[in-house]
Amino acid sequence: MFHPQSMRDTTMASLVEDVPVSFEMIQFFEDFFLGVSCIAATAIRFLSSFLLPLMEESGALGRNVESITRCISHWCRMERTTCPSADRTSTSAVDDYDDGGDGDLFAPIPPRPECPICMLTLPLECEGKMYMSCCGNIICSACERKMSQTIEETNKARKAKDPHCPCLLKVKCPLCRTIFPENDEAYLAQLRDRMERNDTDALCAMARLYSYGQLGVQKDENKAFELYSRAAELGHSSAQHQVALSYFLGEVVEKDKEKFWRYLVVSAKGGSVCSRFLLGAVESNKGNHFLAYKHWRISTAAGCGESLRLIKREFDGGRVTEDEYDAARRDHQKARDEMQSNERDDYFASLREMK
Repeated sequence: MFHPQSMRDTTMASLVEDVPVSFEMIQFFEDFFLGVSCIAATAIRFLSSFLLPLMEESGALGRNVESITRCISHWCRMERTTCPSADRTSTSAVDDYDDGGDGDLFAPIPPRPECPICMLTLPLECEGKMYMSCCGNIICSACERKMSQTIEETNKARKAKDPHCPCLLKVKCPLCRTIFPENDEAYLAQLRDRMERNDTDALCAMARLYSYGQLGVQKDENKAFELYSRAAELGHSSAQHQVALSYFLGEVVEKDKEKFWRYLVVSAKGGSVCSRFLLGAVESNKGNHFLAYKHWRISTAAGCGESLRLIKREFDGGRVTEDEYDAARRDHQKARDEMQSNERDDYFASLREMK
């Protein structure tokens, strides 16, 4: 459920993950590609510059993107001699994927959930949606904002008529009509109740609180990983992505490439736009540009603007045809149209004004 005003844009979206970055990533690429042509080095550094905006757009990529990029590049360098570059007729690189045999790795992303109020596809942006800890639903922030404004205007009109009016409206969940929690303890109590019911969004929300020590919860990375793992086992694609990054970075658990890859693939197949983007980044670093295009094509169709920009880069480099690029643009525009409304545009405009 929507938490008190000061925390609503940072704690209620269960798919939010902050990504601090540094300039070490650029330095790494300069060292790593020493001896390679300037054109190749510039292209890879151009790819890395797109990683951070995507993480901010989709919300679920972890806390250390420079380490992620460095590890991906290192692993791709080690495997470059054993993983052949893919062309449009070869499937050898595709066969390198171990997806458990439970489906096509390149199947389209499952339909994204809709806001149960406006019935539009939920935004990719983490600040554009919020988790309701009372009933376990996720609604778009624009609908919550409109509801809050309506209640505020109604109460203001009633106070104007009677300063001591006892009939002021309280902010309630628009779905289950539960009154919003008034303090941290009430919110955490609702969250724990949802966790007992194996609500995966609640598990992820609590995991994030443990990761950053918010709302009076003591910071505990091990507990956060435990909750993410529990949600991942229950099939939450964002949690699977976060577990993959944990095995990737090796900060909480020992680095494990096999588990990283397994969780990343499962997460991508489950609908994680960020995991799908990273799979494309892995293939691009290996030199498998067509496989990278296939991954980015899928995430582009889910509305990921950064994937479309990288497809444009492939098109400019002559590795993607004009028809393929045009099809990607059409699918991207269709996905964004399904997430767009005047209310959402106004909401995001207000956020930009606050920054």
